[in-house]
Amino acid sequence: MNPSEKGHGFLDIILTVLFLGISVPALVQLFAVAVIGTTSLEIESRAVYLCEQKLEQIATDKMSPSRGYSYVTTTGRYPSESLTSGFTRTTTVTPNLSFNGVSYTSVVVSVSHPDIASVSMTTWITRY
Repeated sequence: MNPSEKGHGFLDIILTVLFLGISVPALVQLFAVAVIGTTSLEIESRAVYLCEQKLEQIATDKMSPSRGYSYVTTTGRYPSESLTSGFTRTTTVTPNLSFNGVSYTSVVVSVSHPDIASVSMTTWITRY
């Protein structure tokens, strides 16, 4: 048999198996890290959405002719909520603040989840 016509030798097969044995577990671990990162980003996006949702509700309450500014600034109006999938949303309304002679109310909405850092959003509302 001519040396150029030989098939793969035993050493070639051993090196291929060794290469695959080292590279495949590393790729699997990289994939697992990517999946975990994607999951935490999805949870953070959901937390941002839940903050925005509450702020929109408060802005709607403030603009409503039947509710208005005094409704929003009433103590205890927006209690903490335990939401689905492990989310907790708290709303802190701090009325009677002033800046350069203008009265305003600070509204802070925070959403927490066991798998991410807490997400908070703040807005200020006035009587106007």
